[in-house]
Amino acid sequence: GTVVSVGAGVTHLSVGDDVYGVAPGCLRTYVATDAHLMAIKPVTMSFEQAAALPVVFVTVQVAFRELAKVTKGDKVLVHVATGGVGLAALQYCQQVGATVFATAGSEAKRDYLRQTCGVQYVTTSRDAKQFKEDMLSFLGGASSGKIDVVLNSLIDDYIPFSLDLMAPNGRFMELGKRETWTKDKVAEKRPDVMYELIAVDHMIEESSQWFGSMLDRVRDLVGQGQIR
Repeated sequence: GTVVSVGAGVTHLSVGDDVYGVAPGCLRTYVATDAHLMAIKPVTMSFEQAAALPVVFVTVQVAFRELAKVTKGDKVLVHVATGGVGLAALQYCQQVGATVFATAGSEAKRDYLRQTCGVQYVTTSRDAKQFKEDMLSFLGGASSGKIDVVLNSLIDDYIPFSLDLMAPNGRFMELGKRETWTKDKVAEKRPDVMYELIAVDHMIEESSQWFGSMLDRVRDLVGQGQIR
């Protein structure tokens, strides 16, 4: 939206600025929010496009850049890859040169990943047994045969099956909100794996200033053409 008023001490925003960010209860004409939760909108994007950026792309920055440190040559498994975070994750992997293995729920979504997003290795997010079979087939044709990074939001057998596929010292980034594994449980199965539970909503509550800095980073990445 467009800033119509700022509080005392707000220096990074001014009346008339077009901004993007997070504002609880924002589906109305006017809303007040913490100034740290807003940043100048990318000039190349519409309000509608910019509204899709904050939590989605910040989540990927935390998971892939800050924690997992995804780099060229990594094999990355992205579950539910046609969701907002999943599509942002695909962009990140393509930018750094990582190889993506993806899951999606319907054949139409899997076709979208193959045909539009250019993902070669695509399987189901609804049948864990089929997922495991497909992944073993995919990895049998890959050089090292193991996954380096998992971005997960699935439950049940998908968690242990994904852990089974991981290379030594892999990085498992958990975004799920229910039926997630504890760090102790993961350590029992794979003590070598880095396991992180990521909840950007909680991170925003802990530090709105941090989130504001991430919004600035995302805007800069849009300007550099690394986010589209």
